[in-house]
Amino acid sequence: MIPEYNYQCIDHSIITPPFKKYIVSPLFRFIPWGIPANLITIISNVFLYTSVYLAASKGTADSNYIIIPFLIFLYAIGDHFDGMQAKRTKTSSGLGEFCDHYLDVFNNGILLYILITLYKVENPFVITFLYLTAYIPHAAVIYEEYKTKWLVFEAIGSLEGVFLIIILSLLGASDTVFNFFQAKIIYNLSLIELVMLLSTAGTMGTLVKIYFRIKQFSSGFFIYVVCSLYTFYFCFNYTSLLFTFLFFTFYNGDYLGKLMRGHLADGMERYPDLVMPAALLVFNLSYTFYGRPVVEAELYLIFAYLAMRVFWTTAVVVFILRKNIVLWNPGL
Repeated sequence: MIPEYNYQCIDHSIITPPFKKYIVSPLFRFIPWGIPANLITIISNVFLYTSVYLAASKGTADSNYIIIPFLIFLYAIGDHFDGMQAKRTKTSSGLGEFCDHYLDVFNNGILLYILITLYKVENPFVITFLYLTAYIPHAAVIYEEYKTKWLVFEAIGSLEGVFLIIILSLLGASDTVFNFFQAKIIYNLSLIELVMLLSTAGTMGTLVKIYFRIKQFSSGFFIYVVCSLYTFYFCFNYTSLLFTFLFFTFYNGDYLGKLMRGHLADGMERYPDLVMPAALLVFNLSYTFYGRPVVEAELYLIFAYLAMRVFWTTAVVVFILRKNIVLWNPGL
């Protein structure tokens, strides 16, 4: 049985109120009534996908330090438009929340990938630690919503992280600032790497707060954490930025999708996938004890497996909540 949908949110964000008041709300007046909120979600995400394409294909081209943060800024605006449109047209639904928040799971990894690429960060520990500490607290936020039916945004949350990435990207347009951030500070870490690592304090603080609010995590969540830690170990030792991005993003896409399915569609909690961590363990043992080199084709196979799981989760949730699909909002 599909639970009755009731979106409940507590937002402590520092940036959200002024951002909505001075930028989002004035621009929202130009959004036509008929455009469905889910379509706005998709359009806003296209801006972000364009930015990661530019980062992946052109890397540190001078224009990217201006174009990419502008595209991310447009994504941030659109990310607020969809919820406002759903509220205005009274079309809020579980499917709308799924589309919005599930895409955020992947956007989390995309934003990290962009910043890491723009600043040429190559330290494997920094890269893998950033992905680990970005996703476990994100999973905890979704887990808390599944358990309590309340979505809580902390004072230093996702929007603050988006604006930090926008600011750092813009600063990189200056060669002087870029070189300043590349200076080695301590333990062979550059200033930009230290800034990125220090920024994880906010996300880990979110994890601690959630633990004290809900008092306990289920065995499934602990298994997810253990699997994420092993993914961190494997990626740190054997993979590039690309595979770190793909493995963390899509593994979390699978698990967080299951949590959202439980919250929005059927009320059931599901365990995280164990096939990917088991495959990584087998590969690790073969590399360590048999001296077998890393084969990229095998890593792409794991990614393909995760992508299929994400596709299946998405298809199932959309099918269950299909009655909420809106192609065009009804008139006033």
